[in-house]
Amino acid sequence: MGIVVFYITHPSEEQAKEIASALIKERYVACANIYPVGSEYHWNGNIEKESEWVSLCKTSYDNIERVERLVKSMHSYDVPCITYWDATANVEYEKWIFKSVLR
Repeated sequence: MGIVVFYITHPSEEQAKEIASALIKERYVACANIYPVGSEYHWNGNIEKESEWVSLCKTSYDNIERVERLVKSMHSYDVPCITYWDATANVEYEKWIFKSVLR
């Protein structure tokens, strides 16, 4: 048992907020932080430089597949960046996450 933090990139603030709101409404994540970033990456043989928006979403392991499925269904990128990693937090915060999401 533990928490997971998702790192998801989006082409716009609007899309980041829309997907985060859907994840929260479904109780797949407890919360999301959204902020602008600059990105540089390989795509179709070129090096691209873009402005993007990132959402950091906190949830439990039980929701990994649900989060991925919902993000893919709503995302406009052909290959969305949906990464996640194990996280630890203070006990009270972890308890709040577990109370806030589906299990």
